[in-house]
Order: sequence, then structure tokens, then C-alpha cells
Amino acid sequence: MPEYVFPESNVIWSARDVVALCCRPGFMSPDDWRAVTFTAIIRGESGFNPLAISKAIWAPDKPYHRSVDLGLVQLNSHWNVDNDPYPDVPRVSVSDTLDPFVAFNQAWKMMNKQRVGWAYNWNAWVVFKTGAYDRYVFEALTGMREYRASMLLPVGVFGPKAV
Repeated sequence: MPEYVFPESNVIWSARDVVALCCRPGFMSPDDWRAVTFTAIIRGESGFNPLAISKAIWAPDKPYHRSVDLGLVQLNSHWNVDNDPYPDVPRVSVSDTLDPFVAFNQAWKMMNKQRVGWAYNWNAWVVFKTGAYDRYVFEALTGMREYRASMLLPVGVFGPKAV
């Protein structure tokens, strides 16, 4: 299988690039719909921009609402930089949130917490909780098909490209 070449962190990534990030060894399988789902979530959260920074949320009575979401996977500054998101998942730095690989590794740890069977815990991402990620599923599916073709994998469960 060929090695996937990732873009630099200072450019907007494609759905194929994010699928490739999800499907690195030890993470999700290229035969798994969850990689498509998380790619759609990332598209809805950051627009595939590794340097994305959301607008600040301000609510003086709630310290956790004085935060921003950072990077490709939009890690929240309060829950991932200022505090440990889970007792055995240590915090990361601001620069880590802007590195797609480090940020994805942090997100991987988070979504595997409170996991039930095969279902990842994607509740940290608003577009998942609201269902807004759904509008990006076809784009993510296309990214999966492109990734599989670039890695010389058969179309598998993702079928041929729709015409």
C-alpha cells in the first residue's frame, strides 16, 4: 500500500486528507463508516482548516464559556488546554491544538471515553449533537472513496462513485 502524503498544516485540507488522518494505523479502519462520520463532523466544525479558531464564547457566570475552539478538530480551550478533559487524558497546549496530528490524537482519546460498543463518544462536537454534520456526509464519503483509490484499496462497502 502506498504511503499517504499529508498537506502542510497551514493550508485547508480536503475530505480525503481528513479521512487519511482518521485511517492511520491504530485509529479507524478504511472499511469503517465512523471515519466518514468523523470527517463530516470535522468539516462542520472547522471547514477542514487546521488553524481554525472559533469566535470566543463569553458568559461571565460560567468560566467554561470563556473559551475558544481551536484547530482542525476544534478542541475547546477550556476543556483541553486549561484543564484535563478526563482524568487519564492530559491537557494539550494551544500549539498542539493547531497541529492536526496531535489534535486528532487528543480527539481520539476523548471520543473513546465513555464509548459504548462500537459507538464513539462524539458529544464534544456541537455539529454532532445538533445533527448539522449530516450535510457534510456526502463530501466525507467522496473523500473516503478518493482516499481508498489513492491507497489502491478496492471500493469495498463504499461502492463506486455516484454519477
